[in-house]
Amino acid sequence: MWVGRRHLGHVSGGCGCAIRGGAGEDGQPEKKGAEEPIDLEPIDLRGMVAPPVEHSLVVPNPFARSGRMLFAMNTPFRRKLGGTMLRTSTKANMDMMPFLSAARAYQDDYRSMRPRKFQARISRGGVFTMVSGSTPPAGTVFTDNAGIRFTVDFVTPGRPDRFEVTEPPTMDTETAPIEFKIPTQKPDQLIASAMQAMGVADANVVTERDGDGIPTKVIMRSLRVNGPLHEDLLRVSSLVELTIIMCGITELPTRMSGLRELRKLNVAQNNLRSIPDEINSLHALTHLNVSGNNLQRLPESLEDLTRITYLNVGDNPLRTLPPRVIQNMLRLHTLNASSIEMRYLPISVTQSESLRELNLSGNRIHDLRGIGRMTQLRELDVSINPLDELPAEMSDLVSLESLIASGTALAELPEVLQSMRALRTLIWSGNEVRELPQWIGELTNITELDISMNQLFELPREIGNMRSLRVLNVDLNDLSRLPATLGQLRNLERLSANETGLHRLPIELTQCASLAILHINNNRIDELPQWIGQLTSVTELDLSSNQLRALPDEIGNLHSLRVLKVDLNELSELPASLGHLQNLERLSAFNNLLRSLPIELTQCQSLEYINVMHNDLEDFPAFVTDIPALKQFMCDVQAAPEITQRLRARGVELMDDIPAMDQDQDFQALDDDDL
Repeated sequence: MWVGRRHLGHVSGGCGCAIRGGAGEDGQPEKKGAEEPIDLEPIDLRGMVAPPVEHSLVVPNPFARSGRMLFAMNTPFRRKLGGTMLRTSTKANMDMMPFLSAARAYQDDYRSMRPRKFQARISRGGVFTMVSGSTPPAGTVFTDNAGIRFTVDFVTPGRPDRFEVTEPPTMDTETAPIEFKIPTQKPDQLIASAMQAMGVADANVVTERDGDGIPTKVIMRSLRVNGPLHEDLLRVSSLVELTIIMCGITELPTRMSGLRELRKLNVAQNNLRSIPDEINSLHALTHLNVSGNNLQRLPESLEDLTRITYLNVGDNPLRTLPPRVIQNMLRLHTLNASSIEMRYLPISVTQSESLRELNLSGNRIHDLRGIGRMTQLRELDVSINPLDELPAEMSDLVSLESLIASGTALAELPEVLQSMRALRTLIWSGNEVRELPQWIGELTNITELDISMNQLFELPREIGNMRSLRVLNVDLNDLSRLPATLGQLRNLERLSANETGLHRLPIELTQCASLAILHINNNRIDELPQWIGQLTSVTELDLSSNQLRALPDEIGNLHSLRVLKVDLNELSELPASLGHLQNLERLSAFNNLLRSLPIELTQCQSLEYINVMHNDLEDFPAFVTDIPALKQFMCDVQAAPEITQRLRARGVELMDDIPAMDQDQDFQALDDDDL
């Protein structure tokens, strides 16, 4: 190809696109003395997608040499050729490169592009424009305001990916610069066509865009598609994130090179049986999630994705991990290999120097030998494995901050934990532990301790020495009381003691100045002490499923309280002091013996949700229309029509407005949600 006096030689693209040099009268390339060829990288036109924006090229016009002009597009570039500057304007995420030639333009294998406008500016001539709906008619002639005629001739009518541009012989263009505007099909059109081909409605697809309106993320969740993932979706080169979960896709296309900017690919919870080797063409990929499929092996080509920092292959029948894949991912920060039927810890994993988070839960691992080499590891999950022990070499994990070892049947806390000074989170639930060691008080750096679902009869008083503790979960044990030393935990923010058989609470809890969440449901507490009003930092109090017959007036002193749950008790009334709770947002008291509600609830300025279903209310409490922030009122007593009308006029949802299934889910949420 000739530009001025420079020969650009032969350029071929991965899609079969060829740009050949200018030909003389004998059909051979013209030669000019000692001129040297300039090599350009191969052009792959398949992934080129951009919105209609301007891409300019300023060079001496080659029309004087030949009546033909060629242009193709690819990566934005800036290069100087013989004193003449080639430049493309770049905006957002465009993948276009103009070229000139004395031959014809081939854009083979890229039929998604539909040119709609072509603009050329001759420096002495003005501007002329061609506009069409899709493919302009062959031989269309345009004239600029200087009278210069311009012909666009499509070699194959109906194929916009092959065309010729012809210049009249009377045109003197030896030094006249030219400028082209070449729009292509918008990414939105590719996305829409892919969704239509897969049988997916646009309403089920979330598309996020950057500041220029260019799609950067396509998210599909819980959809059913008719067949494999459509290739048009993989041509939207501006995408940086693609999420397709629970959509039933069975395979990924082999041609993915169009997604050259893709950083995150999530195809979890589908029916994939294999990952194509061509996935290694996604050179920019940093996050890959293929969990929840039917993969029995991972392709070795994954080792080429050296930028990967997050890899999730969990819940697949893999049984092992390809050694070279993990070895070559030198930037791998997080590896989730949970539930892949793995029987041993791969050496390639223990030798990784980049891993910070490792999830091995739900496998068949007995031995963690070699894990001591992972001195940079910060988070480790080995739960639901038939572990024989935690090896002593774990003391070498000097950076480990979080250890999850639930469901391992390790009935004792190993002494190696004493030497793990960086440890902040310890989850040891469901392990049939009968007794905690006294040295647990030496774990003074622990901020979260979960020992739920064990067989503990008591907590050692030394637990009060864990001065950094913020979260303590002792649910589903056989405790009858809590130690008074809990009052020493001045940083404790959350205490959960559900279904432990408690009869009472220690008054020392009033010394826990940071306590915000207190869950003590499903116990045997029949009376709430008056000192409960001293827990002024508590924002959420769950007393459900106990044996309470009354609430003390002092509960009105909990000025920080946002959520109060007293479901499934034996309450016959609620105290009027609830009206003092100006921050209260949710009140749930279903399945009690309430005959009425206190009118003082109208003073609760933040109260949005009330549930008093399955009580003994004699009348619908008409005063609820005066609760200023109310959004939802659940009551199975029929209201007078005028009251119902007033509430609905304010946008308040009543029980009749909510499907039965949603009501049940809401009740469950009241028991389980952390607001």
